[in-house]
Amino acid sequence: MPDQRTTRMTLSSTAISAIALAFGLLAQTAGIVWWGGHIDERVSVVEEKLAAGQGTAALIARLDERTAGLVTTMDRIDKRLDAQDDRRK
Repeated sequence: MPDQRTTRMTLSSTAISAIALAFGLLAQTAGIVWWGGHIDERVSVVEEKLAAGQGTAALIARLDERTAGLVTTMDRIDKRLDAQDDRRK
C-alpha cells in the first residue's frame, strides 16, 4: 500500500496544475479581450482620419480642375501674344 503522504502530494500537484492551467486560460482570455478593445479603438481612429481625408480629396480634385482650366487659359493668352508678336515683325 502506498504511503499516504505520497498520494496527497500527487493530488496536490494535480490540483495545482489544474489551477495553473485554468489561471493561464483566464489570463489569455482577458488579454484577448483587452487587445480586441484596443483594436476597435484604433480602427475608429483610422476611420475618422479617412473620413476627414475624403473632404481633402474632393478639394484636391477641384483644385486640379481649376489648374487645368488655368493652363488652358494661359495657353490661349500665350498664343495671342505670339500672334501679336508675329504681326509686329
